[in-house]
Amino acid sequence: LEEVKRRLWWGYTKLGLRRTEAGKFEEALGPLFHALGIDEVDPRRQGETRSALIQALNHVIEERASRINQLLAERKLETAVREGEWLREVVEEGRQLGVREEELATALTLARPVIARLDRAWSESSPSA
Repeated sequence: LEEVKRRLWWGYTKLGLRRTEAGKFEEALGPLFHALGIDEVDPRRQGETRSALIQALNHVIEERASRINQLLAERKLETAVREGEWLREVVEEGRQLGVREEELATALTLARPVIARLDRAWSESSPSA
């Protein structure tokens, strides 16, 4: 069973690494999240997966923050809100799998003002505001 889990971990990690190397960061997240969720893989190996995940997350956070800014500028609030929710979910999933905020510091520094702007725009547009 341990060998099966290790092979499964490696398959997901390898797929995530290939996608990361190809610049397909969003597509890399699923396999990397899955690989990190597999128990019974030694910490050194999981460290490889975490490193790739951190790299992918940083790129995705930066890309999505920029996209949300653009959507807000175009007054496409509902689409921007969906993008923001997706971004929050991805960051939270990373945290649940052990990615520390410091490891995403640069990307989160870019994303926080965008998310705050998004939250303000959403609250100003809601009927109860």
